[in-house]
Amino acid sequence: MPVTLRAYGALMSFNIKDLRNTSDEELIRLHDSLAANTSVGVDYFLDELKRRDQQRAGESSERLARAAVRLTIVSTAVAILALVVSALALLR
Repeated sequence: MPVTLRAYGALMSFNIKDLRNTSDEELIRLHDSLAANTSVGVDYFLDELKRRDQQRAGESSERLARAAVRLTIVSTAVAILALVVSALALLR
């Protein structure tokens, strides 16, 4: 069910609950319908650059976390191999 904007004079906004429950697609549609009649300031572009920077940082963190998991697996395998080699050396 699409959420409709409530008009408060010239300002139109959602309450927090409705805003959080609105799908990305619906927010994009609402943005695009209002964008043609809206003028923006510098913060609009700075906010978008900040969002992109945060997205890149998040993706980089995910890659680093995956690399840490792989390193942990390899380190564990090497430790087990070292343990087996040590046990065999003691038994000889």
